[in-house]
Amino acid sequence: MPLTRERKEQMVAEYVRLFSNSQALVVVDYRGLPMSVINKLRADIRPAGSKFMVVKNTLARLALQQAGLVVPQDLLKGTTAITVCGPDVAATVKALKAVAQETKVLQIKGAILGRSVLDAAGAEALADLPPREVLLAQVVGAIQAPLSGLVTVLSAPMRGLVTVLKAYADKKAA
Repeated sequence: MPLTRERKEQMVAEYVRLFSNSQALVVVDYRGLPMSVINKLRADIRPAGSKFMVVKNTLARLALQQAGLVVPQDLLKGTTAITVCGPDVAATVKALKAVAQETKVLQIKGAILGRSVLDAAGAEALADLPPREVLLAQVVGAIQAPLSGLVTVLSAPMRGLVTVLKAYADKKAA
């Protein structure tokens, strides 16, 4: 049964909403993947805030344009599914990569990360990123290290003065 124009417009509007709020979009070829594996994959990525959906290429192109994102013409060919990644991109791509290696059917075509289009190797490299919490801890550590060094440098003269006064007081007491 063909889709009506109204239904297509609803789908594009939903895609625009999802694409605009995503951290990354991973484009895959799912041809030949059993529905049971697709359902398991959807369940696996749901805790990461991600969503796996089969899309029509023309509607996906329209939605990407309307969302102001890059439209990768070469990725939107053939049977296409797009994984809309939530906050934990690495966990989502790890799940996709695991299914691809396990089934040898799912193929990661590439990804859209911000205004950049990544090829298959670049998209799979996202799986090697540490989890979001670790990345945030690394950023905080990188910000904190210079500040703690600054506090140490600024407190050194005061510490030196206290040490000299203490030695002088000990000498007077003796």
